Order: sequence, then C-alpha cells, then structure tokens
Amino acid sequence: MRVWLPNCIATPTACLRWAVVALSLGLSGCGDETKGPDVVAQVGDKAITVEEFARQLALLQKTSPVPVDPVGLLNEMVDREVMVQAARKAGLADDPEVVNAMTEVLIATLKSRKLDAELATVGVTDDELRAGYEKYRDRFVSPERVRLALLYIDGEGDGRQRMEAALDLAKKTTQEQGFGAVVVKYSEDQETRYRGGDLGWIERGRYPKRIEAAVIDAGFALNEVGQFSEVIPGAKGFYLVKLLEKQPSSTSPLEKVAVDLRQQLLREKREQIAADFQMQLRDGLRVEVHAEKLETLPSSKPANEPVPPSL
Repeated sequence: MRVWLPNCIATPTACLRWAVVALSLGLSGCGDETKGPDVVAQVGDKAITVEEFARQLALLQKTSPVPVDPVGLLNEMVDREVMVQAARKAGLADDPEVVNAMTEVLIATLKSRKLDAELATVGVTDDELRAGYEKYRDRFVSPERVRLALLYIDGEGDGRQRMEAALDLAKKTTQEQGFGAVVVKYSEDQETRYRGGDLGWIERGRYPKRIEAAVIDAGFALNEVGQFSEVIPGAKGFYLVKLLEKQPSSTSPLEKVAVDLRQQLLREKREQIAADFQMQLRDGLRVEVHAEKLETLPSSKPANEPVPPSL
C-alpha cells in the first residue's frame, strides 16, 4: 500500500516522522520485513536506518531547488540498494574496472577533503615574486644577437682573389639589402645565395652548423650596421659577412614578466604542498618498491611497431 506524504519543507526530523508513519502502514511493500525502531526499510540483509535516511534527506535538501518528497527518496534508496546487491551478486565488486573506478573515487575524495582546500588558499606575495625574479633572472635575459649576410666561395684555385673582388664590389653597392646581386654572382652557399646572403638572426652558440665558428665570431665583432668583415679563411673556403642588424643583451624587467612568473611560483608552491601531502600519507606506512622486477615483464612496445628496413 502506498501512502501519500506532503513535500517536505520542514526539518529532516519532521520528515522522518512522516516516513516512519508511512512505513508502519506498509510503504513500498516493506511491511513486516521492517524491524526495529531505527529501521525504515529492509532490503535483503541490509537495513536502511533512520540516521542513514536523515543524512541523505538533509543532503538533498541543501541542493534541491524544490522540496524533497521523503517517500520518493526512500523508494529511491530501496531501489538503489536492490541494484547494489544485484551487482555484488553478479561479482561486479571484484571486476577490475569497477575496482579501479572505486579507487579513483576514493583518491579524488581524499584530495578534495584533505588537500584541495589548502591548495585553494595558496598565493604568492610580492616579496616572493621579487625573490623568484632574482632566482630565475637568467631566464629573463635576452642574449646578444646579430643578423648577418653571408658570402662564401670555395677555397680551390683563385678563391681568395674572387673573394677580394666580391668584397670590393660589395663595398660599392652598400645600399642593397645584404650583399644584393653580388652574392648571386659570387657566393656558393646555396641556402642564402638568392636572398642577399641573409642568415637571419643568430645567437652565440645557435647558428647553422655549416657555418664555421670563426665566421660567427667575426660577425659579432662588427659594431655598425652595414659594416663588412675582412675576408675570413675557413677550412674549405673563404667567407665574408656583413652586419645587417644588431641587438645587445637585455633583461626583461619584473613588471613585464610578473604575471607569468607569479603563475610559475604558484604552480611550484602547489606542487610542493601536494608532494608534502603525499609524504605525510606515507608516514608510518610500510612502502616497498622493487622496480627491478619490471625487467621480467614482456616488452611494453606495441606489437605492430614498424621494423626498420634492413641495410
């Protein structure tokens, strides 16, 4: 027999009184199976107690935009328990996927209750920001760099004479970008020959490996835009460079990097708090790791990994 109960707009205790009365009249077929003053429903060997029902009712009342019907809630709790027992009977409690999902829920709940609140309150003070700027100052330094034009001639035969002639001609055509037409006529560096010899921006230690270090050093030694180097002998030929642009080393001020730096420092603090939390959980707990045993496992490489062709 179903008994109608008004939508619960009072306290959980008042709603419980209605629920208990309804159950005493045979709500949802529980009838004689419901035993004890603190039991509102019995499902198999599981008793749903007044305390358990009150806890669930109070939880729903906090979040529901409409009044909660205690009778409907109790029936939902009964149906839920029926399904839980059916799942256990089917062996799902031991299913690896279910166990893994339950583990993830446990971990997430632990972090939510024990860690997230602390992480949410973490901040970076102005003093910490300034200290971080000094600590990571090297990251905010832009190194000196130059933009060079290159002319290369193979060293065989009259290579030096041709390079001297190219230099004389280049000095007479200084208005052209880079080496202009001179590089097309003389240079044997195919990658820059048809763009005026332009190598682009270069930093010390970061330049095309086909270019010898002495050539780059000569380029950095130039001080004025448009200035030419002397003929530079290389291992296999001769080089000539022209300075197109030059930027000195500079350091970005704190004001310019403050936003990104603050986020980095905040991330570091949160990671440290999470690491400390993990270590606290291990305190007093026996933890042993035997990574060497992983070597006995089959290779983790995919079976269909492509095999390189034989030589």
